[in-house]
This record gives sequence, C-alpha cells and structure tokens, in this order.
Amino acid sequence: MFPSALIAGFLAGFSPFWGLFIIITYGFRHFEKKNYAYFGVFALAAMLSVTLITSGNLSLAVMDTFLGVGLIAFIFFYYLKSSHNYHTALMYSSGSALIYGIIRQLLFKQVIFAQISESSVQSLELMQEMFADNQTMLSLAEQSAQTSVEFFQNYGTAIWFMVAFFAIYLGSLWLATRTKTNWKQALFCLPYWSVYLLIAAMVFFLIPVTRIAGANLLLIIAPSFFIQGIAISNYFWNFYVKNNRFVFFFLVTGILLNYVLFLFLVILGIADLWLLFRQKHQAKLKSMK
Repeated sequence: MFPSALIAGFLAGFSPFWGLFIIITYGFRHFEKKNYAYFGVFALAAMLSVTLITSGNLSLAVMDTFLGVGLIAFIFFYYLKSSHNYHTALMYSSGSALIYGIIRQLLFKQVIFAQISESSVQSLELMQEMFADNQTMLSLAEQSAQTSVEFFQNYGTAIWFMVAFFAIYLGSLWLATRTKTNWKQALFCLPYWSVYLLIAAMVFFLIPVTRIAGANLLLIIAPSFFIQGIAISNYFWNFYVKNNRFVFFFLVTGILLNYVLFLFLVILGIADLWLLFRQKHQAKLKSMK
C-alpha cells in the first residue's frame, strides 16, 4: 500500500515540510521505476488530508499540496535522474519552490495574512489565560505575538522558500544515505557572481524603502551559502574522520536547529568566495609531494 506515499500525502495537506521531506526521501526509486500507483496513493492521501483536515483556505491548501510539494518533488526527481547530480536537482527544485512561493504570495496574500492573524488571536487568547495574574508577562507575550505576525507577513516568500529548501536538502541527504550514494558534498562551489547578488541584497537591506525586499533576498540566498559552508566543512572533515552518511545527516540536522552554527556556516560559505579554502589546501598538498 506504499506507506511512505500515504504518510507523505497525509502530511502534505497541512505540513508541506514533512510531506516534501518524506516524498523526496522515499519516492525517487518509484519515480525511476515509473511506478505511477505510488504517486496515485500520494495524491489520494493528499486530497483526503486537504478535504477532511485542513481548516484554512481550500484553494491554497490544494496548491501547496500539489504544486508546493508534488510538483517540486517531481522536478527534483527529474533532474536527479537525468543528471545524476544531487546539487543540480537541488538547484532546479529549490528554484521552482522560490517561483511558487512568489506566486503563492501574490495570489493569496490576503488569505495568508488572515490565517496568520487568526493564529495570532488564538495564541493571545491562550496567553491571556496563562498570564492572567501577571501583566508583565502578558505584555511581553502580546509584543512577541505582534512581532511574529509582522515577521510572517513581511517575509512570507522567504520563509516558504527556506522551508521548502531545507525539506528538499534534508530529504536528499537521507535519500543519499539510504541508497549509499556518494553525493560529493565537498565539491560544491558557488559561482563567483553570487557575491554580486549578496552585495545587491545588502544594499537593498540598508536602504529604508527597500529594507524588507533586501531582507527577503538575504534570507533566500543564505541557504546557498550554508550549503557551501557545509561543503567546506565536509571537505576538511574527510581528511580527519571516516565519512559516515548517517552521522553527517544528523550533524547537519543539528546545525539547522542551532542558529549560531547556521550563521557560522553561512559566513564560512561567503568567505570561501574570496579565501578559496579548498583550493589553497589542495595547492598546499601538491607542494608537499
């Protein structure tokens, strides 16, 4: 009955991250074998989830499920099969996720804002019950809720992209681990022109009128530099420790849960565009022979 398709479809209806992660992890071999029944089960489970469980806007939920999860997974599978390169598949599928995120924000902006506001009101009601006797804590909770609403309203496109990107990335890491595929993480290197994109985003961020657009752009390009930071770490890791795919997967997952380590790797990835850590190390090794 394809349990992974059932679970992925069920979760995709209300949690695109988990739906995308599971379908990326377990769906590729069915794509290779052209096992259409697997994806039929996914679609059926997704429709049942959207119809029976999702309480928000039905059109948005259907789009998120079939375009934001199903189509993105299909694009990943297509490029992974045709190129046999995880980074290529990640680039095309995450780029498609960004395009969908922009379209999603343009078409359903008011619906998304209404859902965020509704969730905020429900959270405030709960906080008012919890901190009824503590006005200081209640005031802080209300300020925090308002800040969260503004954050999700201003950076909705970037948030959607980052959720999709890391679902694809972690899913592909686990897929490579399960299939014992050598991803060659250490070889990933961004083109030098990406530094100009970073500079443009920073300029937009520093100008008050375009600050929100600049912040969105910074959040969107940060994962690419994070992957480069991971590639550098993996390169040097392989010189001192035997590469273990399971350890590497859980290590990356742990880093994503720690924003300090995440920022460190983003900065490391940016610095590598100028300092060329791996190339210099290779040159040093050649000079020692």
